[in-house]
Amino acid sequence: MSDDSVANFLSRTHWQRWVIWGLFIFLVYELRDFFFIAFVTFLLCYIVRAIVTALTKRLSPGHERVWLDRLLTLGTFAVIASVIAGAVLWIGPQIIQQSRALLVRQQFSSPQNALEGLLNRTVGSVLMWQQYGGSQDERYQTALKQYREDGRQGEGYYSQFSALHAHLKSGFQAEYEEGERRRIEQLVRTEKSESDEFDEWFLQVKAPELFEQHRQKYLDDWGIDTQSNQSEDDQTVDESNSSDLTPSTKRNGSLDATIRQRILDDVESDPIVLADLRREWEQAIADSRWREFLHTAEYQQAFEAFYKEQREENPDAIPFTYETYMKLKAAYPKGKDAFAQALPDKSETESHETAVETREDFELAMQRDLAQQWWSQAPMAASIRQHAKEDLPKLIESFGETLKSLLHKLLEVPAQLVTALLLSMFICFDMLHLKKSVASLKETRVKHFYNEIVPGLIVFSRLIGRSFSAQALIAVFNTLLSFLLLWMLGIGNELLLCTFVFLGSFIPVLGVLLSGIPIVLQAILQPDGSLELAIQVIIGILVIHLIEASFLSPKIVGKVLHLHPVAVLVILAIGEHFFGLWGLLLGVPVAVYLMRVVILNEPIPGIYDPKSRLETTTQPA
Repeated sequence: MSDDSVANFLSRTHWQRWVIWGLFIFLVYELRDFFFIAFVTFLLCYIVRAIVTALTKRLSPGHERVWLDRLLTLGTFAVIASVIAGAVLWIGPQIIQQSRALLVRQQFSSPQNALEGLLNRTVGSVLMWQQYGGSQDERYQTALKQYREDGRQGEGYYSQFSALHAHLKSGFQAEYEEGERRRIEQLVRTEKSESDEFDEWFLQVKAPELFEQHRQKYLDDWGIDTQSNQSEDDQTVDESNSSDLTPSTKRNGSLDATIRQRILDDVESDPIVLADLRREWEQAIADSRWREFLHTAEYQQAFEAFYKEQREENPDAIPFTYETYMKLKAAYPKGKDAFAQALPDKSETESHETAVETREDFELAMQRDLAQQWWSQAPMAASIRQHAKEDLPKLIESFGETLKSLLHKLLEVPAQLVTALLLSMFICFDMLHLKKSVASLKETRVKHFYNEIVPGLIVFSRLIGRSFSAQALIAVFNTLLSFLLLWMLGIGNELLLCTFVFLGSFIPVLGVLLSGIPIVLQAILQPDGSLELAIQVIIGILVIHLIEASFLSPKIVGKVLHLHPVAVLVILAIGEHFFGLWGLLLGVPVAVYLMRVVILNEPIPGIYDPKSRLETTTQPA
């Protein structure tokens, strides 16, 4: 085969394009750990250049002024940085606090309690309506009267008290306890500690522990033979082995003190180990002071203020006064009877408030009884029980780990945003010079590579930038509408849930489902949650999605990213497998580019026109 035929074959197969884009995709995959900084940098550059270009055309039409471009760039970045900083400082701490409260609540609530609460408020609620109807139904009134005559008052509140306690404890710990504990730990670290205090703690607490953990090592280092027969050393070792190395040791007190002192001398000879032990000692002091603080009047007053504030905001979720709650908290571990006796005696009063509380207690008890009956007898429940027994603890543990990971990533976001801001500012500040430098490659030996890759990158960046700018605007609308919905319905953790809504808005099709699940669960499992509230949330989410699909997306995004829903799901599955979250976010725009530009070479309105491809090299990305 001649050289000309090889060249003709290669030109027909467009091998350069496949090689270039293959290398590009491989490079993207290898750099997937840096997606956040790279993507935010690109998006900021796209937005800033769009703003600066529009302002420049108005202020200096037909003239390219470097000083004006740079001045507008700095001003735009100052505004963006101020908006981001304000959002992070105002919303960020509240999102982190709600995340921590959710994690703490998970620690106080077992998987069994979570499943029981979910069943009571879903299955139990449906069965309650089927069997007793509404509060005006004769069946309801008969069952309520029988409930009173059987002396079962308080059973409903008793079944829900652990969830209420977990809700209050987690909120108070996230809002007050963690900050107060950090203050105590910081105070301990800044105090000038005496060396004698550390030595006393080490000799009394740590030395016996270290000796028991590394007994043989210490005996070998000190040259003591534990196998010698009836020697004086052997007697000493036997005595030390029979001793617990505590201050209560009387007969071998001097030997005990000698061993401890020798361990202290060994530790002090290693600065690294000594520093670790001193930190452990400081932590032990902080823990001791914290335990003491839990019994102070200051702590009790802080919790009382928190409780009353929460009850004022949501009296339906917290039906008890503070004094009643403290009595019920003390009586709860003693059982139902003690709990019922701790409830206020309202038998002599028949006010409207008393009647409402009695009906609420009755409904909670009946929902629990009906849910337990269904759970133990229904055939469907048997299958669910088997899966719940095997998978629910793993699922809840995985959910907790995911929340922890998300919280850690949220803590890293400010630093990554600052890095992306600096990178994008340096790029945009010298953009005019960079464009000329890149354009000069057309006159070099890599001009063929330039003509192939640069127009494609311009179209690709324009597609990504425009689609995400439009999608970000839609995400803002969705988030604001969702926040309004959650606020109107009284759903807790609204800022954290709206964060999921904002992120989910960038994921086609699946985003609504992924962000809606935690909202529905919150509506069911919060202290005043119910199936009715969850249904209201679902209806609200569907209305918001209808507004987005019918009005926002056609007006803002248009048909740029239009794909069949089945194709979208396939693309998202592949993208998530290889790139995780970023595959979900970028999968559809990348697929649209590969199919419509690289493979089909068909126009994308406002972004790509095959007939005028050469013009794209001179237009800003």
